[in-house]
Amino acid sequence: MKSKKSPLLVPGIVMMGMILRIPFTSIPPVISDVAKGLGVSVSSLGILTTIPLLSFAIVSPFAPKFGQKW
Repeated sequence: MKSKKSPLLVPGIVMMGMILRIPFTSIPPVISDVAKGLGVSVSSLGILTTIPLLSFAIVSPFAPKFGQKW
């Protein structure tokens, strides 16, 4: 039996990719100003912005199996 797929599936995935990219691309230009305002080093804020990327890398291999079960 053929499964029905929504015509909005691919545009929805593309849109989610665009929306989730904004935080990663908007932080670097202002990170030095944020560091000065908070009184912390730029390198510590750099580590803080790396945490979501590492979590995506760790969780991504398990996403297909989770998607099949869900």
